[in-house]
Amino acid sequence: MGASAYRDIRDRPVMPAVHGWVTHEQRLALERLCPEKIDLPRKKHPARIVYDEDGEACIEATVQELYDFPGKKLRICDGKVPLVVCIQSPARRTVQRTTDLDSFWLGSYAQVRKDLRGRYPRHEWR
Repeated sequence: MGASAYRDIRDRPVMPAVHGWVTHEQRLALERLCPEKIDLPRKKHPARIVYDEDGEACIEATVQELYDFPGKKLRICDGKVPLVVCIQSPARRTVQRTTDLDSFWLGSYAQVRKDLRGRYPRHEWR
C-alpha cells in the first residue's frame, strides 16, 4: 500500500480491509446490519449510507425521491437505528435533516414545499 502516515490512508475505503479480517458469516451479518446502500423506489441508483464518527448513519435524497417511501423502512441494524435523512432540493442542497420522515411529511414539508416550489417550478410538488 505504501502508506506510512494517517494522511496517506484517511480517504481510502475501509470496508475492503474489514472484509479481509472477518469470516464469511460475519461479513454477511455486517452487510445485513450495516448496509452500504439502500434502495429508494423513485431514485435511479441506491442511496449511499454514510456512517459518521458520532454513530449516525445518513443518506441524501431529494424530496421527490422520497415520495411514497414509508419512513419506518429507513432503519438499519434490524430496525433499531433510524437513518438520518438529509432531504435535499432538486439542486442537491440540504434543506432539512430528519430521522422521522413520516413526521416531516405531516409537519414541516408544507413550508419546505412552499419555499422550493417557486424556485423549482418544473419539479413535482405534491
